[in-house]
Amino acid sequence: MPVGESGFATPTPLVLGKVASLAGPQGSSDDAVMHQEGPVDRLARKLFHEYQANFPLVSRPFAQIAETLGTSEDAVMAMLEALQETGTLSRIGPVFRPNRLGRSTLAILSVPEDRLAEVALRVRQHPGVNHVHEREHTYNLWIVVTAPSAQRLGEFLAQIETVSGCELVVLPMKKAFKVERRDGLWH
Repeated sequence: MPVGESGFATPTPLVLGKVASLAGPQGSSDDAVMHQEGPVDRLARKLFHEYQANFPLVSRPFAQIAETLGTSEDAVMAMLEALQETGTLSRIGPVFRPNRLGRSTLAILSVPEDRLAEVALRVRQHPGVNHVHEREHTYNLWIVVTAPSAQRLGEFLAQIETVSGCELVVLPMKKAFKVERRDGLWH
């Protein structure tokens, strides 16, 4: 589906959260999903690979997914709920082209290790934050913040800096690069 004026980057409503939890020790593969046994794991793997880029835009998408995967709509829903409860899947929703509908930016914080869990919890509760990732770096908490306007984005960033108690470094996107993952390979 081509990109329209709506700002959709693709009809891709599945967004994986905590991607590091899917990666193997070196982060080179999604060992946690790819190499586990069991029907839910196979179903999750198929869902991740088949529907991140081709999510059905119909009135009952999970029923259509279930039919294609040879299972029930209830099984798909239960699996998605389990993945959300474990933190493997953070949300199901559209992916918008950055700065087409409102404003967004990457921001990073250097959080003392003993405060990292507390600060991450506070930051992720802000309504403008849609991704929070821990990184092995001096700047160890990376977040994506979205807002309806540039002014509101600035206000959100100030609020996040205040609630975190840490200096926030804003890294606005200069050029977009699209990386797609299909069939276990990066394109």
